[in-house]
Amino acid sequence: MKNLTTLAAIAALTTCILSAAPAHAGPESRSETVHFSDLNTADAKSSAILFDRIEIAAKSVCRDLDKRGTLSAREQYYKCVRMVLSNAVVLIDIRTLNTFAAARGVQVPDAIKVARGN
Repeated sequence: MKNLTTLAAIAALTTCILSAAPAHAGPESRSETVHFSDLNTADAKSSAILFDRIEIAAKSVCRDLDKRGTLSAREQYYKCVRMVLSNAVVLIDIRTLNTFAAARGVQVPDAIKVARGN
């Protein structure tokens, strides 16, 4: 189950960068593998660790957007990071991770809420 979840997280990160990348970015996409088989995902402390790992991976995936020059470029970078975080949390779908992420302001897209019947 955890391997399947890891694959889902990878797919989420890859999909997010494709949709967040600027039009001139080309066909290249980035992905990061987030390992968490060492964590007890039912535990809130482990979910915090998993969230941190996902956030680091999201920042890595979006790193080409981090221009640090203009306000617009920074906004695009942070939007990408938020989207990658949100999609990864939704796809992993672990209750303790969802709760932790929500407390950190991670939004679950409405379309996914409707599809899941939440």
